[in-house]
Amino acid sequence: MLKWIFFDIGNVLFNDDQQAFFGYLSLFEALRETNPQQTFSELMLAREAEAKRGQQWIISRLAKSRLTPERYSTWSQYVSNELRNRYDEFHLLNPHAIEMLQGLRAHYRLGIIANQTTACRPSLERRGLAECFDLIGISDELGCSKPDRQIFEWALNKVGCHPGESLMIGDRVDNDMLPASELGMQGLLVHWRSFEQKLWQPQDRLAREFLASCTNVPLFPHGLVDFDRYPCVNNLSEIPEKIAEMEQSV
Repeated sequence: MLKWIFFDIGNVLFNDDQQAFFGYLSLFEALRETNPQQTFSELMLAREAEAKRGQQWIISRLAKSRLTPERYSTWSQYVSNELRNRYDEFHLLNPHAIEMLQGLRAHYRLGIIANQTTACRPSLERRGLAECFDLIGISDELGCSKPDRQIFEWALNKVGCHPGESLMIGDRVDNDMLPASELGMQGLLVHWRSFEQKLWQPQDRLAREFLASCTNVPLFPHGLVDFDRYPCVNNLSEIPEKIAEMEQSV
């Protein structure tokens, strides 16, 4: 019997696309300071090439290889500060999130297991989402992050829940599904079929080029969905029905 449902934040409840675009846009602008011939298209092609090779932390790899150590430090600090100070702006709430959470809360206990900065918690509170959750586990507050099983174990121990009575809802196999399943938790993938399903619909040419690049090659190559192994939904409104199906099949 399912008792607890844990949610990821990025690309599940919140849309991460604008945050990622800001990082690449700011890198593009930094590169043009010393190379006016730099194009955004070339940067996206470089990102895609790194992703196809299975690299992690791609934007940092590209920045370190193209900026001097001093300029990299300045750029990195600027991006970190902007993302923290403008958290709400760069993390839009995905459609159907609130009604979905309110519906599930009537039947289950809800929690968060997410790799997020400390700016996430006050954002949840400002948007009235924090009250939907009985437990909020944020990596920067806990000092451990996914895919480390420690953060999942912390959550389960904190609420006194057996792994088999819990469900992890996330958008990545590597960070969410695999560590959760290793502990005996159930898993449900959120796989957005298109960017049009989300709230951020930019008209800016570079933003559209960024989204097209991510359609061509995902931002997180190790997080690709496994349709054969894990149940999957394509938007948040499908989650309650899918959970009901999973419960009936047990």
